[in-house]
Amino acid sequence: MSGKWLTRLVCVAVVFTFMGGLVRAEESTETEEPQEITGTYEFEEEVSFEGRGDYDKEELFKAYVDRAFGQQVDPYEIESTDEENAGAQRLGKKLTGKEATVYNLLVPEIKKVAAGQRTSTEFMVKLSQLGIKESYSSKALGIKNPVEDGYITDETRLAIDKLLNFDMGKVTNAIYYDYPFEFFWNGEGTIFTSGVMYTLYPNWGEGGVSDYTIVFDGDYTIHIPVDKKYSKTGEPYTYEMGSLPARVNKAVSNAKAIVTKYKNASDYDKLRGYKNEICKIVASNQNDPNAYDYKDPWQLIWVFDGDGNTNVFCEGYSRAFQYLCDLTKFDDPEIYCICVGGTIDQGSGTAAHMWNIVHMGNGGNYLVDVTLTDGCYDTDEYFMKGYASKKTMQREFPIDLWETMTYTTIEHVIKANSFNNKYAYYPGAIEAYTLKSGSPLYLTNKDYSPSTAATSPKKNLVMTNLHAVPAGKNSVRLYWSSVSGADGYLVYGQKNGKYGYVGMTKGTSFTDTKASDSAYNYYWVFPYYLDANDFMRSGTCPKYVFAKGLCPAVTNLKANGASGKVTLSWTASSGAEGYLVYAIRPGGKYSYIGMTTKGTTFADTKASKTDWTYYWVYPYHKDAKGNMVVGGTAKYVYSKAR
Repeated sequence: MSGKWLTRLVCVAVVFTFMGGLVRAEESTETEEPQEITGTYEFEEEVSFEGRGDYDKEELFKAYVDRAFGQQVDPYEIESTDEENAGAQRLGKKLTGKEATVYNLLVPEIKKVAAGQRTSTEFMVKLSQLGIKESYSSKALGIKNPVEDGYITDETRLAIDKLLNFDMGKVTNAIYYDYPFEFFWNGEGTIFTSGVMYTLYPNWGEGGVSDYTIVFDGDYTIHIPVDKKYSKTGEPYTYEMGSLPARVNKAVSNAKAIVTKYKNASDYDKLRGYKNEICKIVASNQNDPNAYDYKDPWQLIWVFDGDGNTNVFCEGYSRAFQYLCDLTKFDDPEIYCICVGGTIDQGSGTAAHMWNIVHMGNGGNYLVDVTLTDGCYDTDEYFMKGYASKKTMQREFPIDLWETMTYTTIEHVIKANSFNNKYAYYPGAIEAYTLKSGSPLYLTNKDYSPSTAATSPKKNLVMTNLHAVPAGKNSVRLYWSSVSGADGYLVYGQKNGKYGYVGMTKGTSFTDTKASDSAYNYYWVFPYYLDANDFMRSGTCPKYVFAKGLCPAVTNLKANGASGKVTLSWTASSGAEGYLVYAIRPGGKYSYIGMTTKGTTFADTKASKTDWTYYWVYPYHKDAKGNMVVGGTAKYVYSKAR
């Protein structure tokens, strides 16, 4: 790093101010013979989080907890406001020299801090690890005049600065972006490195002092501050982690122990056992539903940490139940569990709520509300429930203080303990959870019983005669033949390389109004039926179809000869913003001859009176960037002028 007399600005995202270098702690001598002189090479790094392009600290900690609980998280899904320095660039791989060495030494130690395997955030880096020897001669460092008038010269300072200097800012910046989850505990404050002492010893020759030997005493100690939320003392500028990582690891261990306990139980008894175990180890925080934010990472910790004073609300219960299911290898591989959010009305008005839906191998979907099972009721009344009645309804959802949105949802009425509990999903839930195999949000119409679980004979539904045609600006129309026995159809597509749910219908056509107009859209349509449990079961779609979201070819294209011209006319194309006209004139080539944006006619005043001219008309629309996107064309027409 640079000397005290130099200030640098480094890194794109962080502003580091380097202070230090060689601080004069030399001993002046009044004797005629040169004596040993001691100095210190030191620097510190002021880290400003302002403008750092920060990751959100809460997001980082949540992702760290999710990974600790075995839930995979893509580091690049955690957004940073600094796109240039995003972790995807793997800044550590771009480091060289001492910076690369320090990076490789610090990364495993920082991971240990996050994992609770070390509490100190003061890291030792030996000079030898950086390829620096214990001593050098002044000549070896190219120093011609090491000492002058009993003081270390600036020439010596510069030589030692060059030897010992490395850019700690680049190192911490690379770690911050390459390992954001493991570095969640890093707080505001000063990242600094302790100074390295050195002593100049005179080497005597025949003519006096021939040169000096520079001997280093000590190594670098890098101090990285801990965020006060995670520090042992709860104060800023501390360099020791608290018990948080150990609590996370304990919670993970306790959760896995529950799964092991029920390893040999039946699938149903596993589910029931998980529900009961959660109710034993945690209580409902009924008095403080806003004790934590949505998706707060502490919820899984509080459920499984073994501390009876850390309680949760509905999301903690449902996330914990799903987590145990995710860890489980069920005998029936079709069993899975999801968390869903929405509202519940138990007769006194709606309230925000979260619960689980379990999909069983018999094709049924069942509601599990561990929150209501615990504390208030202590029964199985809200476990593996089917609906008593259901309806599709319109709801309003507040976007902000001034605006609301209307959305479609499903309301299931669940009878339990003489209550008619009305559960309704939040906006987008139905679309988000609709799969090729059907939607797990459609509950069965009866409670689950392991001894009488209903099954239904499977129907073999196969899609036939599927077609895709352009239907206008960013629109593709799909149509097909009716499939006998189908209650409806699920539409899936692949757009710009991404496959996913597009929509559903009970008819035999569907228009995708979000199709790409620059690349082909690929579509599959799966017929489905509702089985005895009211679960949506899908058939097969042997072949896909494809089309672009373009304006369809014009229809009823006609060419009529008139005095000195040929008049073209056609029926408008859906979504067209104008039309391009091409022609082959007598003895000429196929070429553009004009366009119109004001209607569905065009007059060719250069048409031949003696030979035929052939015409094509293309509709077009403009994309978001204003570029013209041309659609298809009908069969040519021809005529002569009169």
